[in-house]
Amino acid sequence: MSIVDQYFNPKQPTPPNVGGGNVQDSLPADDANASMLERPVSMVGFVLPDGTQAAYPYATLLRIIMDRDRGIVLSFTADEMIVEGSGLEPLYKALTQHRVSRVEITAGERNIGVMSKDTIMITDIRLSHTTETETASL
Repeated sequence: MSIVDQYFNPKQPTPPNVGGGNVQDSLPADDANASMLERPVSMVGFVLPDGTQAAYPYATLLRIIMDRDRGIVLSFTADEMIVEGSGLEPLYKALTQHRVSRVEITAGERNIGVMSKDTIMITDIRLSHTTETETASL
């Protein structure tokens, strides 16, 4: 198979958005609140509680901190995203490997009765704008 065929006629289906169907190209996790892929992606998207969506290129990601009190803190060049919840370690690892394409709050009703210690539960996502002064001090 030529390289052109690999990109224009892929054998694997395109992974669905978060919360959708069977993801053959995903990590061994069935968490519907984070699209975690085997291959690195160029952007990561967030769905905020009010429905606002924001996407950032991984190239603008300055650091990721796993903070037990605050959750996962992603510092981009102009903004900071804070993802709160429980069982976030697999999400943190996938973010550091640029394999998360979308993050959104977990729908509580959907996960009742299927929670395990390995389930990623996202309870809040907050956007904080970084000022030029804060960015310069990094």
